[in-house]
Amino acid sequence: MKSIVFPMRVKVYILFVPLLIVFIAADTSSNISQTQSLAYGNTLVSYPQGTFELGFFNLEETNKIYLGIRYKNIPLRNIIWVANVGNPMKDSSAILKLNSSGNLVLTHNNTVVWSTSSPKEAQNPVVELLDSGNLVIRDGNSTNSNQEEYLWQSFDYPSDTMLPGMKIGWDLKRNHSRNLKSWKSNDDPAPGDLSWGIALNPYPEVIMMKGTEKYQRVGPWNGVQFSVFPEMTTNPIYHYEFVSNTEEVYYTWTLQQSSLITRAVLNQTTQQRIHYVWSDPDASWVVYSALPADECDHYGVCGANSYCKTSASPMCQCLQGFNPVSPEKWNSKNWSQGCVLKQPLSCTDNYTDQFVKYEGMKVPETTHTWLDQNITLDECKAKCLKNCSCMAYTSSNISGTGSGCVIWFGQLFDIVMLQSGGQDLYIRIPASELESEGTKVNDKSEHRRTVRRSGSAMGKLVDGQEIAVKRLSSSSEQGITEFITEVKLIAKLQHRNLVKLLGCCVEGEEKLLVYEYMVNGSLDSFIFVLNSIFALQNSRSNESGYMAPEYAVEGLFSIKSDVYSFGILLLEIICGIKNRALCHGNQTVNLVGYAWSLWKEDNALQLIDSSIKDSCVISEVLRCIHVSLLCVQQFPEDRPTMTSVIQMLGSQMELVEPKEPGFFPRRIPTEETSSSDQNRYASIDELSITTFNGR
Repeated sequence: MKSIVFPMRVKVYILFVPLLIVFIAADTSSNISQTQSLAYGNTLVSYPQGTFELGFFNLEETNKIYLGIRYKNIPLRNIIWVANVGNPMKDSSAILKLNSSGNLVLTHNNTVVWSTSSPKEAQNPVVELLDSGNLVIRDGNSTNSNQEEYLWQSFDYPSDTMLPGMKIGWDLKRNHSRNLKSWKSNDDPAPGDLSWGIALNPYPEVIMMKGTEKYQRVGPWNGVQFSVFPEMTTNPIYHYEFVSNTEEVYYTWTLQQSSLITRAVLNQTTQQRIHYVWSDPDASWVVYSALPADECDHYGVCGANSYCKTSASPMCQCLQGFNPVSPEKWNSKNWSQGCVLKQPLSCTDNYTDQFVKYEGMKVPETTHTWLDQNITLDECKAKCLKNCSCMAYTSSNISGTGSGCVIWFGQLFDIVMLQSGGQDLYIRIPASELESEGTKVNDKSEHRRTVRRSGSAMGKLVDGQEIAVKRLSSSSEQGITEFITEVKLIAKLQHRNLVKLLGCCVEGEEKLLVYEYMVNGSLDSFIFVLNSIFALQNSRSNESGYMAPEYAVEGLFSIKSDVYSFGILLLEIICGIKNRALCHGNQTVNLVGYAWSLWKEDNALQLIDSSIKDSCVISEVLRCIHVSLLCVQQFPEDRPTMTSVIQMLGSQMELVEPKEPGFFPRRIPTEETSSSDQNRYASIDELSITTFNGR
């Protein structure tokens, strides 16, 4: 099976839990009819590929026996569904069979432990386990495999795991909710505190509950994705679908690569919904995404009428036109009371109130909303102004040019300014507030003079966000169409660690780029001295420092050569120095040798650049150092693939110990030494390469 790597938005975590499950299996079958049964020691195997199996299992150090479905063809045979979650059996006298009405019945000592309840009947009911992991009862005389034709299916009653093809949401015809429910603990599959499903608000949204309290809100479907759902970003692996009509409200996802093994689990221990992908090379589950991913993902952390921004300090900010309810508590980072309007809204027929536009937002909680999919954004604004309780509005569908309308009434909760994605949100404030704020940003003449003089300037948007403006050369031959196309492309390449392109301005021959303002300047000014990077005289001499040994020495390029270069680059970023000669004790070594020496001495923390040491997560940086040393191994076969490198950096999977890296200088013993040359070293870095050829 092929191992696949995905782009990720959030920090990821992996939980290693001892294997607590013992599956009892002797005989197997592919289906159960009314004349058959499944006893303790037998299993029902999915058809046709045998991906899953249904059988009885018990948890180690307990006498509790459950009927469940697990993976069959991978080493970690995780349970993905349990029938009798709250009613375990004590011994092996358990039997599963179809009764006369076509329902599954699990009995223990002639007592019903669990059963299905289907309103449909069939003359020839058959139980099958599908390769999707779905246990179904269907009419054996029918060849229709449509889910709607099943008499009963386990996908309608999920446990803690969501699989491809499963629907999470509501069957409105039966008033039945399909929610994930976490296990109570690792040895108890009874429902825990966490649940994951869709809240049937006027504008439906995905939400995680902790007991009866809202714990994390993923947000509503905006025509493209849910607001905070990292795996929903466009990729060739997953296809997400949201359906909302008079019969059903649900979301589902399918795989565009059938060989992939993946699942999403609601984990009681970590208090997260974790999306796993199976890695064959590592024989383990690798975390693809986890929610909540940061503090801003927790519900209502900033209180009412405010927004959360992970990269800001403090992370909670009042919306424009609002002040903290309690400035004292707010300044002490107790944000629970939120913010209130500085001045009351006009609420008159003159419609003098104004709206502040926020971009890239996770919209507020949708409990108190009004939705109309058939009106324009301008009509939406007009409806909001006519209602004194309306505090915000936006398009309900942002696909294409946008359409529909959603309006919020009363307090606005759980707004997040996202690093990427999100949508526009229009917040209602008194006109006087917009005018007073506007004086800070509307005096363009001084900024224009500054931009013309220096090529760049800074300023503020109406929401208070600081921006940097860059003026492009008027001598550029790039046309307006090409410029706008390029800006749109760059704007999509956004990440929390990259400067965000907010927009552009074109007037005549003038072209301006508007960026998020970085208080500390750009990253390169911290890592290296700028002129030493771009100086022509240094460029050629520095190239060999990135070359893999097999290429520099023998001119052989392997599929692992770029892995070596990546390892060097990673070390340079961590250390803030180039891969060149360094003094370490009484030795002269390059960066790789320096890193290896400190690693062997269990002193790798000395590698971390002082400018990031106080703000970084030490465990993450040490992991990066570990991975970089694996990348710069002497022999290509000892280096990981780039696929594995990404998995190593994006998970907590166990790493092998690195061997001595390539290009590590070694001392050459000499018969004659002088006081001026007591220690001599040979290093492949010292080879002279006079001609560079493209590869």
